Amino acid sequence: LIKRGQVRKSYKKRFCSLSMGRLDYFLDLNDGKDVKKLEHKGAFELVDVTLVLCRETYELLRASAKKGKEGELPEGLPDDQADAKEEGAEKKKGGGFMSMFKSGKDDADATPWGFNIRTDDRCLTLYAEDRSTMEKW
Repeated sequence: LIKRGQVRKSYKKRFCSLSMGRLDYFLDLNDGKDVKKLEHKGAFELVDVTLVLCRETYELLRASAKKGKEGELPEGLPDDQADAKEEGAEKKKGGGFMSMFKSGKDDADATPWGFNIRTDDRCLTLYAEDRSTMEKW
């Protein structure tokens, strides 16, 4: 769980809890110890929010749909706009926000599955380990 515009200083694990139309998020304070210590960091009221797929997620779904594999195109972007975004993404190499989630030399460890929860004044980005986990959210 990452706040929009947040400067990343550490990779502490964050947890979410969804109940009664409210998404609470917590920070793991134990750093791998046995005892779980969670600090409440904030909450989102899920009223009038917009869910938007992250660019990397959208591109993966679009690429798998083009190859004829399982994958659906998300609604919201016409084909010509999506193609233009893909071309721009191909030109821009390396770096970027998602490079923070690449844990080693191999890009296979990257975490590209995610979406944004947007309200009028805030935006949270949730990343999942794989597609099925993202779809559960």
